[in-house]
Amino acid sequence: MTTFDKLCAVLTIPIGAVFLIVGAVGLFTGSNAHFDLPPILGFLPFLLGWSMCVTLIRFWRRSSANINVKPETEVYSGLFAKFLLMHPEFRSADSRLQWAAFHKWVNDPQRHSDPKPG
Repeated sequence: MTTFDKLCAVLTIPIGAVFLIVGAVGLFTGSNAHFDLPPILGFLPFLLGWSMCVTLIRFWRRSSANINVKPETEVYSGLFAKFLLMHPEFRSADSRLQWAAFHKWVNDPQRHSDPKPG
């Protein structure tokens, strides 16, 4: 998250907490805050507060946890591994070239067939 995103989250989380409380109480008593909701629909502010608080907190934690994580550059796929076994000349190639050749190989109707003795 950027600094601006974190500033907005700091301002939004308390508002979301207020909506959580209003919605929890509104489930039984209804809500009246420049709008009137009957008792069952009085729960809607709770859902709004939940989405404001929980999603922001989870996103904040995830974005700070991803800062130190090395991005995954290798794809572990059985079919891709089979492709590399059948075509070892692509092992040391650039990943874009590997993927282009892999996609061409996957779309070939004879891709999994072994050479017929002959």
